[in-house]
Amino acid sequence: MKIRPGIRTKLFFISVAMILLMAVVSGLWLELHLETWLEFRIETKLGQHAKAVADLIELSPPSDSTESWDLIADRIGGDISARITIFNSEGAVLGDSDIPTGAIPDAENHSDRPEFIDALNSGIGVSRRRSATVEVPMLYVAVPYNFDETRGVVRTAMPLHEVDIVISRLRAMIAIAGLIGLVVAAIMSGIASHMMSSTLRTIIESAKQITEGKARPRLDIPDRDEIGGLAGSINRLGDELEKTIGELGLERDQLESVLEGIDDAVIAVDGDLSITLLNTAAINLLALASAPVGRSLLDAIQVPALIELVTGHRPGEPASAEFELPGLPPKRVLAHITMQRKSSGRVIVMRDVTEVRKLEAARRDFFANASHELRTPIGIVQANAETLIGRASVDPEKTDEFLQAIHRNSVRLGKLIEDLLQISRIEEGKYPVNLEPEDIKTPILNTVNAITNLAREKNITITLEVPSDVRAEADRDALEEVLMNLLDNAVKYTPDTGQVTIRASETDTEVRIEIEDNGPGIPIPDRDRIFERFYRVDDGRSREMGGTGLGLAIVKHLVTAMGGMVSFEPSRPHGSKFIVTLRRAS
Repeated sequence: MKIRPGIRTKLFFISVAMILLMAVVSGLWLELHLETWLEFRIETKLGQHAKAVADLIELSPPSDSTESWDLIADRIGGDISARITIFNSEGAVLGDSDIPTGAIPDAENHSDRPEFIDALNSGIGVSRRRSATVEVPMLYVAVPYNFDETRGVVRTAMPLHEVDIVISRLRAMIAIAGLIGLVVAAIMSGIASHMMSSTLRTIIESAKQITEGKARPRLDIPDRDEIGGLAGSINRLGDELEKTIGELGLERDQLESVLEGIDDAVIAVDGDLSITLLNTAAINLLALASAPVGRSLLDAIQVPALIELVTGHRPGEPASAEFELPGLPPKRVLAHITMQRKSSGRVIVMRDVTEVRKLEAARRDFFANASHELRTPIGIVQANAETLIGRASVDPEKTDEFLQAIHRNSVRLGKLIEDLLQISRIEEGKYPVNLEPEDIKTPILNTVNAITNLAREKNITITLEVPSDVRAEADRDALEEVLMNLLDNAVKYTPDTGQVTIRASETDTEVRIEIEDNGPGIPIPDRDRIFERFYRVDDGRSREMGGTGLGLAIVKHLVTAMGGMVSFEPSRPHGSKFIVTLRRAS
């Protein structure tokens, strides 16, 4: 069985490792800097000694005999414990403290030595190399001397092994200091870890009880240091956890009450499509014998359309579908699927729309039949009104006023009937939509030209931001009617001196057309219903402006027939923006 070290052991080894690391790093740093400093000090001293010898020679020049020059080198070299060598200007040795007087004439010429050359050229020469005479590493410092017309060089030298001796002593001192520090650290670490371990064990045991959901005593540790602060945090964490668990239980009960109180069927699944929750409405709608919580949705609910919706759902995007549930009688169901906020699960909400669809079908039939029945008499009224407008009468002013009203309303009724017939044709698939690659700038310009007079009357500026060569898969007539409805609404509901902007842009797959105005906009409660037939935001104002309440419904049906989408967004700071998205022409 593998034994894991406790916190006490870990603290001990961490302290020891830190002491060792600091000892090694500080030792290396001191060794490097002390070696450099010592060499610099030796170099400085040698330079001072060489300068002193040069000054002595210049103040009291020796005789030309070899003995007098060598005597100076021997005496001063012995006094300063360094090697002194005196050269003439050609590099010949005149005296050397380490060479006997008799051997000086045979000494090697030093005119090629770097310190000799630098001394004559720049006033001082420094060199580090192995001496050919004494066979040890040496540090050389040379300076020139001058008296009368005589010129030469004085060189001082010292072995570098003295620096090595000092460094060796330093290493020994650092090792002893590190060993003492290590022993002290081990003792202090043992005492500190022993004092901390019992407290930490108590804290760990309390945290373990919190994670297991058990009752726990509060930690009574003074809040004077980090350990006390940790204990206080554990106490607060336990209190908050107990409070959160209570709130979650309350929220769970509330959620169950809400789910059981709504008529829509609700099913929640996790990332593996296992059912985690469903309400009674879902059990009844799907005719399940019991709640299949924990089972896979694919196995528990054998509805192909629902399975296809769930498996084909792309994470992060809401999706919906309408399908028929088998049974007697069959039910029409509208299902919406959304992602859960903090997990990869999904929530499916299903609503029985069987009766709603029946009512919608009945209403469509009614509008189609009523339109066919009303179109002929309305046409006759319109024709008679147009005829009466041109006739003379006893009271021409009054007659003209009535006739104008008849004509205006007959035109409006005719437009209403035409819109109803058009919606009916689109829904029944009888509206011919011929999709072709279409340059959208042409229908936009046609629409703007048709609405120019109305915009001019209200002093409204229409701005185009439409690039050339933007092509979409569209039917020109249908696209012009869509644009006419949207632009007509924008001009009608925008106050005088307002602004209407038409934009177009494209991506790799889509073409986007925007019609934006700075009018009063659409209130939030009405935005979800503006594409419904006969739905008006301001019923009185719409009728006053001649609207039928069918324009946006026609827009939605035509855009859908062309394989596109239409949507609404509020404009800032106020106004409306309608967006038409079509497939980009390849």
